[in-house]
Amino acid sequence: MAQDRTTSAALPTPERIFKMLWGFATPILIENALHLGVFNALNNHPGKTLQELSREMNVGEREARALLNALAGLQLLFKENDRYSLTPESRAFLVSETPVSFVSYSHMVFNRLLPGWLNLFRVMREGRPEVPANREATGVAFFSEMVESLFVPNSLPARALAQALDVANTGDTVRVLDIAAGSGVWSIPMAQASPHVQVTAVDWEPMLKTTQAFASRFEVVDQYRFVGGDLDEADFGEGYQIAVLGHIVHSEGEMRSRALLEKVYQALAPGGVVVIADLILNEERTGPPLSLFLAMTMVIFTEQGDIFTFGEMTDWLEACGFTDVRLLEVPAPSPLVLATKPKL
Repeated sequence: MAQDRTTSAALPTPERIFKMLWGFATPILIENALHLGVFNALNNHPGKTLQELSREMNVGEREARALLNALAGLQLLFKENDRYSLTPESRAFLVSETPVSFVSYSHMVFNRLLPGWLNLFRVMREGRPEVPANREATGVAFFSEMVESLFVPNSLPARALAQALDVANTGDTVRVLDIAAGSGVWSIPMAQASPHVQVTAVDWEPMLKTTQAFASRFEVVDQYRFVGGDLDEADFGEGYQIAVLGHIVHSEGEMRSRALLEKVYQALAPGGVVVIADLILNEERTGPPLSLFLAMTMVIFTEQGDIFTFGEMTDWLEACGFTDVRLLEVPAPSPLVLATKPKL
């Protein structure tokens, strides 16, 4: 009898497919753990039993066991015998009181992004976004809910940027143009680093109330000037040493982003630096995964938004006249893109 050459070893395993199809579970588990107070209950505590946590969450032991074990399996909790405790990662980012808490970010993903993703099929078929977030009429409400949740994730690379640009050691005035300022997260660390930093924050007029509130919270509002309006219409002024486009390129799309960079080039002083903070795709546009997911999110929530490669952004910048296009590694999913306006 001829040997069957089709063996199980020759067949692909469905394990990756299973993991992908069940990927929806992770953000839901995290959000519900936050809602039930799991991470806060374990903060500054060596460990608690299933029974203790069940009582504090006000849920049954069966339900608590399933949730806590899932979090342990995701390495968001340590489990030793019947006691659970925080990992360094969950202690830093999933306790609400920490300065780098991602709690608001989780709420935003769960309450704002996930519902939009559930309508992906309709968006794809109809060719129109769930909410055109890059239009002021609908975008103000959308971004007003998001900017606080995005402050912490962006504050880490923003601090690294301020340090890399060495604004703390200047004795001269440093004029900073913060485009689509939102919470002001990209310019606030620069203003904190030196009283010589003067920021012009540009955004839709209603959004500037948020910018002003954050600048006041961090006691640098006196270093700010606020300019309201659409980016293609607002008067940026001129003579800036630094201009930051903080996560605006992906929502504007190529055509509007290229026009925006031309406008920024004119606003910068010779020798000035433009900074693009955004996720970046590899040159084949096949990764990394988070950049691909955000590209799909732009389909859902914008009319022309997309994620771009470093090569594409380099071409745009050089077409404007910028030189020395480079990457700056920061604590973020993608590096920052920097370029310089040549000196006269």
